[in-house]
Amino acid sequence: MIINTKQLDIELKILLNDDIETPTSLIGQKMVPILITRDGQAMSESLDIIHYLDHLDEPLLTNTSINPAIEQWLSDVAPINRQLIYPRMVQHDFPEFATQSARDYFIHKKFGDHETMQAYLDNTDSLAQELQTHWPALEAILDSQKSKTLTITDIILFPVLRNMTLCLELNPPAAVKHYMDRLAETMSLPLFA
Repeated sequence: MIINTKQLDIELKILLNDDIETPTSLIGQKMVPILITRDGQAMSESLDIIHYLDHLDEPLLTNTSINPAIEQWLSDVAPINRQLIYPRMVQHDFPEFATQSARDYFIHKKFGDHETMQAYLDNTDSLAQELQTHWPALEAILDSQKSKTLTITDIILFPVLRNMTLCLELNPPAAVKHYMDRLAETMSLPLFA
């Protein structure tokens, strides 16, 4: 997101989800994202990568502290989000799932088996209704912060909300949808639906 927003000239390489060797050789474990800096150093902590990229030139992020209310909201919805979105991620045409082996690896790691993943898909309506109860809290937080400048909170929150658009059954309130649309345009990252 910071790459798109700042229009940085960065070479992106997508690893298949079952590629253990490449990240392990770079940082000692299977973890992404990884940034190879201009001096060849491998960085793996997302917030460190964001800070590094933001400071390649004039910093864009106006606030580098994560809003604790957003952090709490993300924590509250994480279990529901995993059950709703992870099955849809592996079904989408993301390049990290370009092979059956990559998809199977993800399914095994996240669900244990295909049947559990299918059970989550079958439970979509109930999970979507459960998530609906959390929208008002996010709407209130977004309404209170009304910042037009990009913050680290946006960098943390937007990908979660963007991935939620993989689930057509979710219906965010107008304020949340407006926030998502605004950031999608700012970051040149269209929503999935």
